[in-house]
Amino acid sequence: MNLFSATFMPILPLSIKTELNFVVNVSFAAGISMEASVLQAKGLGIRGNIKEPSSINVYRFIMAGDDRYIFDMYAYGYLGVEAGIEGKVSVSLLGLNDLGSVGAALEIGAYADLYGYLHYHSQDMRHNKYYASPKEHYHELQGGIYFEMGVYIKISIFAESKLFKKKAELAKQFKFPIFSVGDKYIYADKPTLEGNTDIILRETDTNVYEIDGLIPAQGTYLDITTGDIVTRQMSSSEFKAACYSKYFKVSKSDDGKITLTVSPDAPSRYTSGLLSCILRLYYTGGQNLLFTSDTENLYYDADKGAYISRKHIGDIGVYYYRKGVDFPLEDKDKTATLKFAVSADGRTEIVDTVTVQKGGYVSGYSLAVSTYCDKNGYIYDKSLFDTEIQPYYWLSDDMTITLNTYTAQKLYSVEYFDTENDRWVSELWAVDYLDDIKMFDRYKQSVNSVTHLQASVSTERTV
Repeated sequence: MNLFSATFMPILPLSIKTELNFVVNVSFAAGISMEASVLQAKGLGIRGNIKEPSSINVYRFIMAGDDRYIFDMYAYGYLGVEAGIEGKVSVSLLGLNDLGSVGAALEIGAYADLYGYLHYHSQDMRHNKYYASPKEHYHELQGGIYFEMGVYIKISIFAESKLFKKKAELAKQFKFPIFSVGDKYIYADKPTLEGNTDIILRETDTNVYEIDGLIPAQGTYLDITTGDIVTRQMSSSEFKAACYSKYFKVSKSDDGKITLTVSPDAPSRYTSGLLSCILRLYYTGGQNLLFTSDTENLYYDADKGAYISRKHIGDIGVYYYRKGVDFPLEDKDKTATLKFAVSADGRTEIVDTVTVQKGGYVSGYSLAVSTYCDKNGYIYDKSLFDTEIQPYYWLSDDMTITLNTYTAQKLYSVEYFDTENDRWVSELWAVDYLDDIKMFDRYKQSVNSVTHLQASVSTERTV
């Protein structure tokens, strides 16, 4: 609808015409296509006696895998409405405007686009019709609706002839969405896991982790606004996760955020410093106005050795390092050894060895060390270890703890009569813990009698 028009003649013989129009454009498109593949598996047989030609007959039989098929139906629709103001400027020769003119136009307005897509798939690829495998025999219906509103700008240059009813136009349109409902990306193929499929967590005060950005799930989508097939990172609202472990709990918030909460047991010889679980991902769709009727039935996957759903995307390993545990994940199946050693009298001896899988629990107390010290007469004191002893260790690497000790001594209180000086003498004699007192090795002269002998253990060495 024309709102304003005017013609100017600034330079003869040129004529310039300006127009201001209110325009409404309505676009509609729809399509449907179908694809089908059918496999027949039948055979012909001959039976009879060649000596009796009348007994020979030909028969037909059905082979395994007969009547297998794949059927796909696609439907697509689009409805678009644009309403705006168009400003147009055209130049022609004076009096020859109907013969031909060239010009440019600028159009600004509001638009609303509605897209719809539907895909129905059915297949039966079983060799044995009496075995219903959801992997080979299933039906699914999926699709979506997407609605968008916003502002558009259209710039064009043109050349037209009203006399010959011809028009050539070069136009470029820009759309700026303001409001949308639904998702223009429709699930087109089974999502996959790409790159590193391990999630590594480390112990914190809360042990609550948002893992959305850590899940490398990629999906193949149909952009129903352009018809292009695109691959992009999946949103956590498009899948659900399950973790079958008493230590890990998976939850999903209303806005689609996936949270993993870890609840480890108290340290003991039955626990490990590296906890793990398998995070199993399933495609759900979950977008507004996006739907799928893909079966949830399970089928046996020989490669995984388990029954899984056709919606199963893949599995992710989750590994949780407790405080003090630090080693590369690729070493998780290796072992680490804790050795207890005793160093005394110029020599060091390994008295106890404990080997566990890396991250395993090891007690910080070794009975073998104290037993060795008692047997060999050495002082056993925790302050003599070369490192502060912890109640337990999560063993990440080989480790040696050494007790730097010395020989224990006994003090003998001896009372005897010294015949040379004609008096009683009372003395303290120090000897090694495992040695006995040798009075006559100390005093060559004869001692009349020993009236009192008392021993006590000392932790200090007498020089």
